[in-house]
Amino acid sequence: MTTIILNQGSIEKQTATHNKPLLNEIGGEMKSTIKKLQDLFGRFEKETKREYGGDWKDWEPSRTTGGQKHPCVYCLWQEGSQENPSYVGETVDLGKRLWDHDKATGWSDPKWKFVQYVSDELLEDGEFRQLFECFCIYILKPKDNNIKRKPKGTI
Repeated sequence: MTTIILNQGSIEKQTATHNKPLLNEIGGEMKSTIKKLQDLFGRFEKETKREYGGDWKDWEPSRTTGGQKHPCVYCLWQEGSQENPSYVGETVDLGKRLWDHDKATGWSDPKWKFVQYVSDELLEDGEFRQLFECFCIYILKPKDNNIKRKPKGTI
């Protein structure tokens, strides 16, 4: 690997040597993580899309986790949409998060109507949960994620 270093206006090239056992260890961990992501995504795809209404809307943010045993990654879907969800997110409290989303404005029209989620012990690890959320965003390409995450007035 070649590293370019800027040093007081001059450019120097340095060739780095790597400890092969460390690379092998990282490679093994990476393969294991990718396998976990693939397996969890496979389960996620099979989960039922549930209509948001009735009992779902009655969840109170202060007293429920939405019924899931572990944190979750979820999709919000518009009626009739099969390819791309409106939004993908992660949360430790699905009931509160859905309640917040229901009150928010700026969703694509028509607004999302269905919720699909996967809850798993693996998602207790916040870093893995965020990695899985990003993986799902990359694969599913939800149309409202960038709009909902970008603060107003920013580029």
